[in-house]
Amino acid sequence: MEHRYTNPLIHENSPYLLQHAHNPVNWYPWGDEALTKAKIENKMLIISIGYSSCHWCHVMKRECFEDTSVADIMNENFVCIKVDREERPDVDQVYMNALYLIHGGGGWPLNALALPDEKPFFAGTYFTKEQWISVLRFFIELYQNTPEKLRMQAENLTRHIGLIENIPFVNEPAQSTIAEMNQVFDHMKKGIDFDKGGIKGAPKFPMPSVWEFLMYYYYVSNNKEALQAVNVTLQNMAFGGIYDHIGGGFARYSTDEDWRIPHFEKMLYDNAQLVSLYSKAYQLTHDIQYKNVVYETLSFIKNEMTSPENGFYSSFDAESEGVEGKFYVWSKRDIENALGNDAPLLLRYYNITEEGNWQAGKNVLFRTIDDRQIALEFNITTQQLEAIVNHSKSVLRAIRLRRIRPGLDDKIITSWNALMLIAYVNAYRAFGERDFLLTAVANAEFITKNCISQSNKIYRIYRKGIVSGNGFLDDYAFTISAFIQLYQVTFDEKWLNKAKELTDYTLEN
Repeated sequence: MEHRYTNPLIHENSPYLLQHAHNPVNWYPWGDEALTKAKIENKMLIISIGYSSCHWCHVMKRECFEDTSVADIMNENFVCIKVDREERPDVDQVYMNALYLIHGGGGWPLNALALPDEKPFFAGTYFTKEQWISVLRFFIELYQNTPEKLRMQAENLTRHIGLIENIPFVNEPAQSTIAEMNQVFDHMKKGIDFDKGGIKGAPKFPMPSVWEFLMYYYYVSNNKEALQAVNVTLQNMAFGGIYDHIGGGFARYSTDEDWRIPHFEKMLYDNAQLVSLYSKAYQLTHDIQYKNVVYETLSFIKNEMTSPENGFYSSFDAESEGVEGKFYVWSKRDIENALGNDAPLLLRYYNITEEGNWQAGKNVLFRTIDDRQIALEFNITTQQLEAIVNHSKSVLRAIRLRRIRPGLDDKIITSWNALMLIAYVNAYRAFGERDFLLTAVANAEFITKNCISQSNKIYRIYRKGIVSGNGFLDDYAFTISAFIQLYQVTFDEKWLNKAKELTDYTLEN
């Protein structure tokens, strides 16, 4: 296929950067070429940061970066840089801190403007075409007429970014007393939604580390309120639309406080941490719903996010055919045509209506009633209900697989793979499923072979046989942790030895 425009991103390996390789904007990847060009030509920088499964990144690409009138303004007055935040979390962090300092919040796409020396003076997220042109023209005029104002703003912002990033080192054992943990929980309680789960308000993110901490706190303190917070959250997420009831796995977050309407992108790191969370919650509560979530989510990972080489892919887009959520939603008629006599039960089970809860009469599936109540309403046993629901889900899954799927980001990120390896280990610990252990071992072998050099240097990205990017601290930390945990369930000392080698390399470098 011939393209009218091609820019330097065509030589990159990142799916996100390649999505922008044929924009009329003359994008450069982050690197010496672009940064030197800005200094030589004394041009401001546009640093546009996102990731391939980001819905609003796609929207801004279509509205702004594919528009030649916008591109002309950008190319004439700026050196334009595209960054995949998953490849370069270090670059993303600097400009995200700028965004937080300016607006008090963050998100993607992240569009920052900076002086030729990379110091930011402005940052924002999504802009419409008109808004973006207005922002660009304002700063073009300011840079031409009163550049000292921008330099002062950039110096001030950079100084405050440095203060944020300066984390003091405390050379003391990280131990907490029960009294200290009580204080932490008393503070946390004010923000916890004990009715609907999660943190109060919307949007709601799963935040698995919060609930894992509360499970540990309950274990050592026997504080029933902590366990209540965990169970209410996990049950509501599993019932909500943030969970994919047909295909398994979790979306990135819920746009509402009831967990019903997701932002549809699916990220490997979210699902990895949630598998670990639900596995540990099952060990604590023996709630069969938690087991079902783990099995269905790992089935999704196996079938849709695992490479032939046993690596795990990064994410799925929120949209397909340019429409957010299209792959995942159903009309009442869709269900009736697919399921026939079983349709009334599924309509009730997943709250599917003629009006819908999404766009154009479509429904995001979510639950509000437990199995016993549904079985009573339809005068069947819970075993009969389970059989009907499972059969109906398999029918709908087969129909959905014939739809055009959301885009897959097939980057294999070392730290995220380590998190999923840990998830498989935790699932094996909880359920004793040998396939989970075999998958964990296979992924560990993949990481060792493809993402770690003979000198124990870790590469961050593997894609289509090519490694790229130096590993960051999270790549080392999660990989070391994953290998230690794999040793704990296999007693194969090679994983413990590898963890020690990686730890030594980290401390030396």
